[in-house]
Amino acid sequence: MKRALMIGLVLTLLLTTLGTVAMAAGRHPGSKKDESRKGNFISKLNLTPEQEQKLLEIRQRHAREILPLRQELQKKRLELNRLWEAEKPNATAIERKMIEMVPLQVKMRMKAMTMRDEIRAILTPEQQEQFDAFQNERGHRRRGFHSKGKGPKC
Repeated sequence: MKRALMIGLVLTLLLTTLGTVAMAAGRHPGSKKDESRKGNFISKLNLTPEQEQKLLEIRQRHAREILPLRQELQKKRLELNRLWEAEKPNATAIERKMIEMVPLQVKMRMKAMTMRDEIRAILTPEQQEQFDAFQNERGHRRRGFHSKGKGPKC
């Protein structure tokens, strides 16, 4: 039982670490690489000046709303790393810290969904189709699949 718990915790830490490494590599929202990809996609929507202004307002509000959540989540990740780096890691304390992180992650996802809905609301039906296609492709890539749909990346 303890072995299974430890394996589960190690796998969870590995996933968390991979996410942190990806963020450090500049593959997180707000990075130059991400912004250039967003910029290219947004320009394909052919937004009106009014839509561009509304989109900017939505993004800025979203950034303000999630900043405290991101900061709190990062703080908890640092605390979790400290727990793992202990001479004798305490599985119970590690599990508790990981459980503390879940509500923050859920709140951030819910805010992202709200932002997506607000963006869709300012788009025409044709733009919504393009937006949805981009979101589906992006979600598919995030789950580790090639853009040609040939299965997981190795």
